[in-house]
Formats: sequence, structure tokens, C-alpha cells
Amino acid sequence: MSFSVAAKPFEDLRKLLASIADINTHQDEQDVILWMQSIANGSDDKKIEMHRSLITLFASSNGIDEDVSRSATKQQLRQLMDDSAAGNGRLNKMCEVYGHGLRIFDLALDMPTKKSYLEPTLDEKNAAATVAFGMEAIAGGADILAVGALATAAEQVAASVALAIMPETAQIIEAEMADDFALISRIAINCQENKPLEILAAIGGREIAAIIGAIISARTAHVAVILDDLPSLVAALILHQENPNLTSHCRLAICQSDLANALLQKMHMQSVFAADAPKLNGANAALAMGILKGSVAAQ
Repeated sequence: MSFSVAAKPFEDLRKLLASIADINTHQDEQDVILWMQSIANGSDDKKIEMHRSLITLFASSNGIDEDVSRSATKQQLRQLMDDSAAGNGRLNKMCEVYGHGLRIFDLALDMPTKKSYLEPTLDEKNAAATVAFGMEAIAGGADILAVGALATAAEQVAASVALAIMPETAQIIEAEMADDFALISRIAINCQENKPLEILAAIGGREIAAIIGAIISARTAHVAVILDDLPSLVAALILHQENPNLTSHCRLAICQSDLANALLQKMHMQSVFAADAPKLNGANAALAMGILKGSVAAQ
């Protein structure tokens, strides 16, 4: 599965999206087994396996990180990546308990995107290339995939994209991200694009673009996807705006905010559960997939 990133990359990407077959998934909030069966097999009458659960995080930095009230620094994220590579990270310990695999992709962490209130963060060619890179997320195989962001100013960038696509979320975003709402609103209002992929190229981050690629590749491989955080939920929103059938294989790990709930309602998507979880990148997905693995084992 590939597409060109030459002359008209979004045109080629949209052709790829249009070629992906629909899946008639079960969306019953209480029956995740039927949902996963329908994704894996196209029906609900076959036993499924979940021996290879994989968490994939995409690390990057956003140009607006100096403008937000609170953001992890590139140095802090690099330390997290180094700890994870050595097997000493907190998420590594959670993954060991649940039997999840863990991958972290470095999307030029030391090279921030451009400031979205001054110029496009990515442009069409770079956005499409990053989507293509994200498609490698399930290389080697997976029975279920979780995706999330490990990026500076990730929440603010995701909120900006959400606001550009769904202006009706303004009050929710202002309530939940009051310190940064002026910046988020400025970015969304100044965005001149109205198509979802073009909005991504104008104000999105590499982490969102790569997650889009991961969601696409999982869909073509009939692999269920668990969305860990707001950036991954917004990545799904972009795809949903292109074609609502492209995200029926996705669920949010844990719904913890009114904004997340609004995006879920927009996409007619469910969360695995609603509860508090450790404030740790990937933790939501680790917990959610642990629940799903237990459900599959109890078939």
C-alpha cells in the first residue's frame, strides 16, 4: 500500500482512501468482541486472537511549543525515548505487565514544525510523506494497534485542528484549555483551509499526520485501533471528515474530557471505558488494550 508524494500527494492519498473497502463494524458499546471480530473477519462468527498487541507512539516537536503555557520540552521527550529504548521507562513496565509491544518513532524530534500562526506547519508534500511514514506502524504484524503522540504542544496543536474542523467546540476548548485558548483560537481562525487534509498541512503536527498513516494501514490490514490521546483522536477526526467509514475500526482508549466526548459524538465512535488513568503517554492505550485482551481470552 503506497501513494505518491510527488506532484499532487493529497490527490493520490484521497484515491487511496477511496479504494479502501468499507467494514460493517458492530458499534455496540458493551460488546467489544463483536466489534473486533467484525474488523478482523468481516463477520461476527469467527474466533479472534490477540497475541500481538502493539503500542506505537510518534515523537515530534511543534513550532508553537514556546508559545503555550505548559509543554514537555524536546529534552524531556528525548529522555523518555532513551529510557524506553533501554527498557527502563514507566510505560515499558506497564507494557510488560499486559504483554504489549512498544515502539516509538522519531519524527525529527529536534526539528520543530513552523509556527502555525505565521505559516503552514508542514505543507502538502511533507504532510503526505509523514502519513506515508506512519503507515509503517504495523510492519511486522499486530492483532491490535494503539497509537498516540509524544510531542511538544501536542494537545494545543490537536485542539487547533479540532477547532478549525469543528468551530462548535470553541466553548469546550476554552473551558478546558483556558490558558492557551487565545493561541488556539488565533491558529484556527487564521487557517484558510476548509478541507481536512489541507487543514492538517496548514496547522497540524507530524505526530497527527503519522497517526493518520497508522490508522490507514491498520484498516487495510483489518486491525482494530485504540486511540490513546487527543492528537490521535483528532487524526481520526481528519480521516472521518474525508470518509466516515475510515474510522469504524477505531475506539478511544479512555474518554476523560468534554472535548474528547464531543469528537466521539461527531464520529459516532465509542471509547473502551471512561475512567482516570496515569498521566503518561501511552498509558490509556495500555490499560484499554489490557481490558480488550482479557475480554478476548474469556471468549
